[in-house]
Amino acid sequence: MKTTATLLAGLLSLALLFPGLTNAQQVGIGTATPDPSAALDLTSTTGGLLPPRLTQAQRDAIAGPAAGLLVFNLDTQTLNLWDGTRWQQVLGTGGSPALPPSPTTFGYTGSPQTYTVPAGVTAIRVVADGATGAGNAAAARVEATLPVLPGEVLTVVVGGQGNGGTFPGTGGYNGGGTGYTGGGGGATDLRRPAANGLTGDYAGTRNALLVAGGSGGSYFGPGGVGGFPNGGNGANSFGALSGYGATPTEPGPALNTSSPGLGGAGGTGSTQSGGGGGGGYYGGGGGYFGGGGGGSSWVMPGASQINYSFRPTAGNGTLSITPLVLPAPTLSMTNVLDGWRQGAGGLFYNAGRVGIGTGSPAAVLHVAGPAGTPNVRLESLGGSGTRPVVADASGNLTTLSQQSGLVSIGSSSAAYEARTVTFPTPFSSPPGVVICTPRLDANGAVPNANLGMTAVVRNVSSTGFTVVVSRTDATVGWGTAVSVSWLAMP
Repeated sequence: MKTTATLLAGLLSLALLFPGLTNAQQVGIGTATPDPSAALDLTSTTGGLLPPRLTQAQRDAIAGPAAGLLVFNLDTQTLNLWDGTRWQQVLGTGGSPALPPSPTTFGYTGSPQTYTVPAGVTAIRVVADGATGAGNAAAARVEATLPVLPGEVLTVVVGGQGNGGTFPGTGGYNGGGTGYTGGGGGATDLRRPAANGLTGDYAGTRNALLVAGGSGGSYFGPGGVGGFPNGGNGANSFGALSGYGATPTEPGPALNTSSPGLGGAGGTGSTQSGGGGGGGYYGGGGGYFGGGGGGSSWVMPGASQINYSFRPTAGNGTLSITPLVLPAPTLSMTNVLDGWRQGAGGLFYNAGRVGIGTGSPAAVLHVAGPAGTPNVRLESLGGSGTRPVVADASGNLTTLSQQSGLVSIGSSSAAYEARTVTFPTPFSSPPGVVICTPRLDANGAVPNANLGMTAVVRNVSSTGFTVVVSRTDATVGWGTAVSVSWLAMP
């Protein structure tokens, strides 16, 4: 009440200060010269028009909305317009394109991280850098566009840099092999839960979408580079006995007393000064008397715009994800759904079948729903009572305005009884069908267990008819409580 009083006081003050305001043809806010075509001209370079913000329930509770009423729907995050009959969602068909989404970048943490695909996004652009091994041989950079499911949660595993200068040189997180003094770099990968679909990764527990290989650790020579997609072989100052790089189909093999790559983990370098292998899709082999081999890189089938290169800097791995948002198309009836067209007489479907409540229609129009539950409503066939629906010669549906009732005959000792029936509502012409069925109520006294009755209809007109009831065994009379049910329709 206080707010209403304050508002009224403010409006009264404006009317007293500016007596011509109440008769103005145009009102300008932020401008002294409103556009002649506008009743209200809002001008600003720092703000916009903020309409009322309502939930859908609040919107639907508006009593008697005027055509053109505009609100912002908090549930759907869209503008809604009342067109005089129903609420319509306001759709934009042009204007400035939306700003591209910003990438989400993940750094090394030593543990798995997660990324949730935004609603409506079905593809992401990923840039993944493997980690470098001790000695800083170049690790792999893998770029790819990957198909994803809206709302799915992906696991991000960022590789750690291999350690050097100590004995032993421990490998980096996520597959880096241990070396005599130089550990291999870990791989960086992006994983999907197997429940959301297998990616083709041979390691089912990993189920990676993409893997960027780490480089091998060094000693008496640099380690092998990360996968391009093949991992590079390690080097040796004396020209031999370095670790072998992995490929997308097998790990780097063993060399003398070093160990091979094992799955995505790099092999261990020998105690004869060998570097650890790099982690990857498959891990690089450990070096015997030199650097370890690099891990291989890999991208799932179905990905696009794939590019392999070397990461430009040394260190721990990184991974960035950018959701790809396709521009909204201009809506027309030719691209809303294949088969639907806008004709001169309205919207029509020109191919195939249409299913309502079913994705596998078995007829041109198939309406599915629980048995016994009304699921089709044609208001043009509405009316009072239950009436049969029939089709004319052109296939147009209509209803028959049937009428029914019950007429009492009672007891009789005569050979027959006649009764006149008047229709509750006269037909426009005499009905073509009149059906009468004699019946004996349960409490009626029946003198003969084999009692049979006949009913004959006569004198049918638009206002009623005559029914004659008699026994079928040609005897006279019957028990009590005899009645006739009747049904009439055009």
